[in-house]
Amino acid sequence: MSTEHTLLILNAGSSSIKFQLFQDDTSVFRGQVDGIGAKPHLSIHDRDGADLVDRDLDGAHMAGHADALTVIVDWLGRERPELAVTAVGHRVVHGGPDFGDPVVIDDGVLERLAQFIPLAPLHQPHNL
Repeated sequence: MSTEHTLLILNAGSSSIKFQLFQDDTSVFRGQVDGIGAKPHLSIHDRDGADLVDRDLDGAHMAGHADALTVIVDWLGRERPELAVTAVGHRVVHGGPDFGDPVVIDDGVLERLAQFIPLAPLHQPHNL
């Protein structure tokens, strides 16, 4: 049984999701889906910056961030099934004075973070 830890880091913006995957302390790949809601595009690069994927996505099937996340997760499962994600981290644009350190997300945390939507209306809803 492997003792490696595989961490997927996400950063949702107003029209994109950036991501990076680490195995233990080493970056495996990074990428993004940008143009969500307009002309979506998927790009993924290995740890050295070489292109693994660089293609436009079907905008008719890319209605929002949930669809973009599905594209990322599907690619990971199909192309790198040996990398079983053990944890996911997500950067939230605004956590107010209560969230200066990482926290485990639960319904209460989501409700508190929703209170900050007026401070970052283009990003916070997608973060949540």
